[in-house]
Amino acid sequence: VIADEDMTLFAHYNFTFVGTAINGYLAGATVFLDLNLNGVFDDGEPFGFSSDNGGFELEITEEEMQDHDENGNGLIDPSEGMLVVLGGVDHSSKIPLSISYRAPPNYSVITSVSTLVAGFIKEGLSLHEAEGIVSEYLSLPEGINLASFEPLREVFAEGEKARNFILKATQLANLFNEGSRFIQIKSGDRISRIKGAENIVSALGKRILDQSNRRSNDDSISVDL
Repeated sequence: VIADEDMTLFAHYNFTFVGTAINGYLAGATVFLDLNLNGVFDDGEPFGFSSDNGGFELEITEEEMQDHDENGNGLIDPSEGMLVVLGGVDHSSKIPLSISYRAPPNYSVITSVSTLVAGFIKEGLSLHEAEGIVSEYLSLPEGINLASFEPLREVFAEGEKARNFILKATQLANLFNEGSRFIQIKSGDRISRIKGAENIVSALGKRILDQSNRRSNDDSISVDL
């Protein structure tokens, strides 16, 4: 709280993004708010680190919020910023994360699934449209809130839904991880693992959208992961 010369009081707030990074649980990962949407951790972008249980917390000042809130709705929308996870170690496998995961800024759980949602938004879909096509394509159970559903925590309360989500998220993660490794090797290291995974997300999204545009009302979307 700052007192002006006339003793009028102005309250200044920090806005906090709290959530969990999951590929297993990712410990020691850098989680940042990508305000210029380039996928790179740039100077000045709000960031934090994930704990052993994958939990993260990062803050953005009121001034930063106002500077990047282009439509003045008091929020950072997907068109104004994305949450990005870099590095860290999978708590279950002890394998470092060599690619990046992304999520819209209203998400509290960042996974390979949220990364695909972010990819569709990058292709021009709204958040609602992106979540709908991802849920349909991955055949995710009805009633899942993609922004907050944490499958490893919900496995006891929502066993079948959680197991289905984990299966699809793992298949997707394997595609991103092993596919990016293949691209890096075939390119002679000219394309990094992170960039390779981004290329896969983009190609997969375009394939699904192409099928969606060509299907009849009775057809379902189906791409072999």
